[in-house]
Amino acid sequence: YLVIPCAATLWRPVVGGSGIPGILAFLNGVSIPTLLSWPVLLLKFLGSVFAVGSGLALGPEGPAIHIGAAFGSLFCQFWYSVVQKRSPGAEHDFEAKRQHFTALGAGAGVASVFRAPLAGTLFVIEEAASQVNIRDIWATLVASVTAFATVHAIEYGIDNHGTFLFSIALGDACGTFLPIEYAFFALLGVVCGVAGALFNYLQRRLNTFRAKYMNRNRCSRVAELVAISLLTSAVAVFFPLAFPCEDATAQALLKDTNGCMTASIQAHTVQGAFFRPGSNPQHSRPDVSFTLQPGFFGVQYSEECVYAIE
Repeated sequence: YLVIPCAATLWRPVVGGSGIPGILAFLNGVSIPTLLSWPVLLLKFLGSVFAVGSGLALGPEGPAIHIGAAFGSLFCQFWYSVVQKRSPGAEHDFEAKRQHFTALGAGAGVASVFRAPLAGTLFVIEEAASQVNIRDIWATLVASVTAFATVHAIEYGIDNHGTFLFSIALGDACGTFLPIEYAFFALLGVVCGVAGALFNYLQRRLNTFRAKYMNRNRCSRVAELVAISLLTSAVAVFFPLAFPCEDATAQALLKDTNGCMTASIQAHTVQGAFFRPGSNPQHSRPDVSFTLQPGFFGVQYSEECVYAIE
């Protein structure tokens, strides 16, 4: 899993990181060579797949924005080189159109990875684009909604034979909140705001340290990548060994919870069985049974039920 990220770091250093700062800088007029090229796009995709698949403490959110922006830029280049190359004066507005399509791609990346088309639109308006008009807002919204619908159709439409499933929470604690609870929500917001400010401060200090000592050459960046991967893997493997094993019963699993669960989770977790879609779990026999197993990252399912991870 480290081969692809290390090769990407050595060949194209711009692939490293989330790519969001570079995209924002490009959209605000900064020229960054090879940031949106085909090799960087391919390496970003492969590196993200292997890095996320390796179990490291990271996600595909940042790389998805970079990948979407690169697709938008490359699509604009293809359009002008093939379709509009004979149009008079087309080369004069190429850079403006390229920035526009790059912003659209970044918004589509946000919408696809967070399943939130409005978030993709607001990301372009607030962060990416220097100048925004009504036409750009509509174009960004269309791109974000299309990206979300495509991801939703691939993930749910195909696996569920074209049927979109919506889970409904069940339980005694799924009612409305008490008035006193809103005060705790506000307190939680204050605590999270202070924690966020502290995180940003530590992140800036860490970036300064890494720029001074770790990012001086490519070898140091590869050494940092290998060290973080080995440390994360060691913690994930050896940390659970410090605690004794216990039986993962349904009572132990639901301890300290309010009982507000979706119907599918109740059928899978509490009853420990998989039922055919559309059947009533209370009046049907399970097709396949499985047992719960404790794990470092939460409850894991045994191989007795191949559908458990769904």
